[in-house]
Amino acid sequence: WGYVSSKLEDAAESCNDDQALRDWDQAVAVYTGSMAKTEGNTGYLLYTLAQVECNNFGTCIKDKNDIADVNSKVFENFVLGKGHVTKNECANAKKSVKRIQALMKVPLIQQVLRMTYALDNNDDYQETVQGQAAAFAASILPSLHKCKDASAISVYNDLAPGKGPSASYEVIKFALERTYDCLEITCADVGGLLDTDPAGTKYLKGAEPCDYIKSPVLSPASSPSTPSTDSVLLPSKNNLDSSVSKNGFIIGIAIGITALVATVLVITVAKHKREIEFATDNSAGGIHKTSDLDLVEVSENQVPEII
Repeated sequence: WGYVSSKLEDAAESCNDDQALRDWDQAVAVYTGSMAKTEGNTGYLLYTLAQVECNNFGTCIKDKNDIADVNSKVFENFVLGKGHVTKNECANAKKSVKRIQALMKVPLIQQVLRMTYALDNNDDYQETVQGQAAAFAASILPSLHKCKDASAISVYNDLAPGKGPSASYEVIKFALERTYDCLEITCADVGGLLDTDPAGTKYLKGAEPCDYIKSPVLSPASSPSTPSTDSVLLPSKNNLDSSVSKNGFIIGIAIGITALVATVLVITVAKHKREIEFATDNSAGGIHKTSDLDLVEVSENQVPEII
């Protein structure tokens, strides 16, 4: 991806010279690879990766011999961009480069999603699966970081080498989807993981395209009382259990305090009730409860002489 991107940028920058055309042709060659054929998945580079993933995500174009939608759009821009370079239309050439760079991220994202699903939902912890998840995640981390740092951190925390078995597909899917606008790709570009089970639905549960079902609602970043989702990290699967335990501990304390307060109130009410009953019984029996003021009765004639 990096080499192709670099060569395209060089060509668009220099424009209308022999070196620019050579750079452009090299970019096309490296994107395609020497082993790729018109049909099938015989290559090893980005073209073939896009072909493999279009079959997994339902993004192949049936009317164009099942070519990946990404490959179709990339080659349209290869042709268009080369024409701009030849005509010294550098600004338009740069637009084609930018579009190609965005599209080339799609098969990388699809690979990350598919490997994460295998880790989380299929419990497939093979080293090859973990390695692919970590490698393809690393290839898109710089772009994620540029768009949303929180998304990049969430992906790294779940898919860094050695962390694959605890990866959460739900977390990774949402972290990636909220960068699509910034990456200049769409839900339709990425698609959803197809269910190969004949008795199943079209897409695997929870792996549908992001425009297939409603995405999680983000809290407005402008609200002073609500933290922005740009600065809040998504919880990784590693800390979900600890969060549940912590919440349970807090709830237990709250219930205990409530029970203690209720007990004190019951005792207080009962004591007050007994005092009222005792006072009522004494009044009925003619017993007068002497107050402190009744103990000493001082009349005018009994005023003690002051010495």
